[in-house]
Amino acid sequence: MSNRTALTGLCLFIGLTVFAQNGSKWRIGVKAGVNYTDQLASNFPSSSSVNLNKLYNQGTEWLLGLNAGLHGKLQLSEKVGLNADLVYNQRGFKGITKDSSFQDVNYSSRFHYLSLPLYGSLRLMPRLAFELGAETSYFLNLSGKSGGARIDGESNNSVTKLDFGLIAGLSFKLTDRLSFQGRYYRGLKDVFDVTFTDVNGAELDINPRFTNHGVQLSLTVFPF
Repeated sequence: MSNRTALTGLCLFIGLTVFAQNGSKWRIGVKAGVNYTDQLASNFPSSSSVNLNKLYNQGTEWLLGLNAGLHGKLQLSEKVGLNADLVYNQRGFKGITKDSSFQDVNYSSRFHYLSLPLYGSLRLMPRLAFELGAETSYFLNLSGKSGGARIDGESNNSVTKLDFGLIAGLSFKLTDRLSFQGRYYRGLKDVFDVTFTDVNGAELDINPRFTNHGVQLSLTVFPF
């Protein structure tokens, strides 16, 4: 499903870019901004003494990252538009863990993606529009820090290659060539491709799931 969505979206983006050169209502812009993201845990084994899902989610904090790429918009009517982006995204989280000496250690995990959001827009006011759609992301690399030391690519094999989720937000037209976007992303796919076991090495009946979510803010410049 995610593979087909990514391929279809990429073909759409390239095709409409060609149409733009022939004077259509499709516009191409360059965008960049910041992401503020975290991961949500679910499906941890139930316990009578503690809620492991809640404990994990409270133990991680939001991480600041970057986004940059291309934005395309096809104006279908006065109020309705179709949008497709091709963006480099940084997502992740940070927190505090214990080392072998039971001392607090700050850590961060940063996931690098190439993302393809496809979404529609509905103009609510002359300069304000509501946006809703879906986003498929291809995993590029994992980096991070633990106790100040950099960690690069050591756990790439444990990360799912494709992430998929829903997006919703608002865009505001500052000028004819400059717009601002703010959106929320809610991942629907497990970030990690791993099997969890108990202390005896037996596979758990229910595997914990970890999904991306966060806020993206960006500015888009339309040079033409």
